[in-house]
Amino acid sequence: MGQTQISDLTIEELRTIIQEAVRQSLQEILSDPDLGAELRPEVVNRLRRSLSKSWDEDNTATAEDVAQRLGLKW
Repeated sequence: MGQTQISDLTIEELRTIIQEAVRQSLQEILSDPDLGAELRPEVVNRLRRSLSKSWDEDNTATAEDVAQRLGLKW
């Protein structure tokens, strides 16, 4: 079977090939490679500890404070 040349394709056939290539590329880029993977127990425990912490004004910084510490003009 011979190879098809682009010049032999109809505009619709070429459009379909390009759309499929773009769809596949986007799917590869946007897919989650970790989907279905399980977290190690130590990571789960660390996340639970982090989420259980009580955050109040004493534990947070304003954007202005962060900018000032970084020497940025806010």
